[in-house]
Amino acid sequence: MCCARLRCAGGFLLLLANLGLTCDMQNQLGVNFELTIAFPGPVSTVPFPMVHIEAAMEAAPDRVTRVVYLLNGGPEVDANAPIESTGSAGDQYLVEFTVAGLREGNNEIIVRAYDAAGRSAGASVSVRYAPQEVVLDKAVGNFPAGTHIALTRITNGHVAEPHACSERHLHAATSEGIKIDGRGPFTDPNPTACGFGPVVYP
Repeated sequence: MCCARLRCAGGFLLLLANLGLTCDMQNQLGVNFELTIAFPGPVSTVPFPMVHIEAAMEAAPDRVTRVVYLLNGGPEVDANAPIESTGSAGDQYLVEFTVAGLREGNNEIIVRAYDAAGRSAGASVSVRYAPQEVVLDKAVGNFPAGTHIALTRITNGHVAEPHACSERHLHAATSEGIKIDGRGPFTDPNPTACGFGPVVYP
């Protein structure tokens, strides 16, 4: 579905295009309360079984006190993240958190916010998890150059978009390096260019 539903204070129902995000705002007592997912965007694919979420809340009549998420129809899970107030009137908020445990293929994530009066607003987004592999440009530990290693075997890695390289490639997320199957850490052999090598689908 590619539209969002918002009930205005006057009782009108508006259908708003929302770039593939499916949003559902609950309105109580004639008060607007809206939540939108700013990141990830529609048709997002991630190479790891987790995704970073950024959500914005507007026109909350009472302070937003809790944000939760539901993964693939599961129970509500507390986002466990600070809720930052950004509006001068105290009615705009931002929250960022990570959802882990994605299954391979498509995943549906619902984000809900609750204010102090119990009102809620929610939005959902679909995220595709597709495990990918890095093809090592250079030998890393006992792994020779040219070895294909699934990203699911790697911790502390970061997939970078093409800039100095023509393809997406793997860097270490920190200066400590990556671990492969729990072994390492292995430092980034080319931190200013192509890192450990290109990231490909098997």
